Amino acid sequence: MENINILEEKENPLYNRKEIKIIGKSKINPNKIDSEKLISEKFSKPVENIVIKKIKGKFGRDTFLITAN
Repeated sequence: MENINILEEKENPLYNRKEIKIIGKSKINPNKIDSEKLISEKFSKPVENIVIKKIKGKFGRDTFLITAN
């Protein structure tokens, strides 16, 4: 992925986690493993602690919405 923008970042104290929504720009569909590595580097967290809930793209566009915990 070339660049990412954070749309939403909120703390969930009940589950002791951070919930994020990111828009990423890429020529190909990002897979979960690459997305986990990218988020891990961005937030300085181990890859094992990141769970990708959804990767959503629209036909003909090179932007993707990634929802993760």
